[in-house]
Amino acid sequence: MKQISLRYYEIAPKTILSPSFFISCRESLSRVMASKILIADNNEMLGELIQFELEEAGHEVALVTDGQKALYKLDESSYDIVITDILLPFYSGLELIYTINNRLSSERPKIIVLTQIHNENTVSKAFELGIDDYITKPFDLDFLSLQIEKLLLK
Repeated sequence: MKQISLRYYEIAPKTILSPSFFISCRESLSRVMASKILIADNNEMLGELIQFELEEAGHEVALVTDGQKALYKLDESSYDIVITDILLPFYSGLELIYTINNRLSSERPKIIVLTQIHNENTVSKAFELGIDDYITKPFDLDFLSLQIEKLLLK
């Protein structure tokens, strides 16, 4: 399991931090560490690699290989983040995003699109549907992890 290192940043002399500051930091870190993530990618090997890395970082991860299974998982449980490819069997990633927004409007998870599609129209459509991030393949796993942590802290 990877350790989160907290760096000490010098604060102005004689500044007293309130207990609520530390409680807020602890809550933010626990949200990052205890998150539930759903990965929907038709490339099972890539999905398993991402799943392994995210589980090593302390996340609870479910992996599915098509849009229909992703919807079943979303009906069964709530997730903090959904990572989806655009090219999925049964339901495309865009259809999945649209359905998530309509079904889960009050408790909608953050959505990251992770795809090999660089088409400007597809990127625009995905952001119009309300995604939080769009990452193209090939990608860096550390970058994906950083984007996930950033979204979880929002």
